Amino acid sequence: MKSELESLERRIRFCGHGAMVCVIIAAILVVLCMARAARAQDVLLPCYEPVVGQLALAQVPKGKESRLWLLLNVNSGPSVKRDKAYGALVSSARQRGVKLAFYIELMGGGDYSPVIVKNGDAWKLITSPVARLKSALELKTERDAWRVMYEAPGAWFIDDVPGKLSPELINELSGWGPRLILNPGCSWSPPPLLVSAVVVISEQAKAWPRTLSSWEAAHRDQCAVMGLSLNSQSLPAFMASTRGMAFRYASPLDDQWRAGKSAYTTLPSYFTQLFP
Repeated sequence: MKSELESLERRIRFCGHGAMVCVIIAAILVVLCMARAARAQDVLLPCYEPVVGQLALAQVPKGKESRLWLLLNVNSGPSVKRDKAYGALVSSARQRGVKLAFYIELMGGGDYSPVIVKNGDAWKLITSPVARLKSALELKTERDAWRVMYEAPGAWFIDDVPGKLSPELINELSGWGPRLILNPGCSWSPPPLLVSAVVVISEQAKAWPRTLSSWEAAHRDQCAVMGLSLNSQSLPAFMASTRGMAFRYASPLDDQWRAGKSAYTTLPSYFTQLFP
């Protein structure tokens, strides 16, 4: 009888320890999920003119500098030489702890970007009336031009991503790092080699909010949404619907932009309110 009681006591203690371990593990998972959510909610600001970035540096809320990303786009990419104004913006941003993303378009020619090729120790632009996907070598050349002119960014923003990427382009982009932001312009999930990429899931005012796809719902912290045509009435709903996502993607650009103003030289009126 004594041995049986001792055995029962040991089993009770074991079960108690097991329950405690489960509680601890659950608590750790909750903390990790909270930390994962806290890492999100960064603000991505397209800087198609350097003045927008300078305005953002002047207005970013104090203590929130590390949550701001400036998306640099000199001329549908880095152009062929370092731009003085963009160079000054890059230096100021890095001094303030603001992060940088550099723009590269997958399409070249037609109404899309020119193709950058190496010309000795410099670069030149090749234009074509026919639009096509750039090759892996052309993307690498454009990436290297960005690096030489402005040093390595915190992320690469890849625009006009097709519904299906070729193995050549997937292999090339998978080795870039440290972070990829892919803009497919449609509901899309990244292939396995790009599974950690951030995906822009909407950049049209009338298309948001919308029901998330299964991939988007399971990878909410890898999604980015552009805010267009926001005002004081619509901003709270936008903030709520994008909570927990990697980026709130800010621009005043919309289809009804009034003549005489340029969205590319204007900071969104709601800019400071985008920061959590």
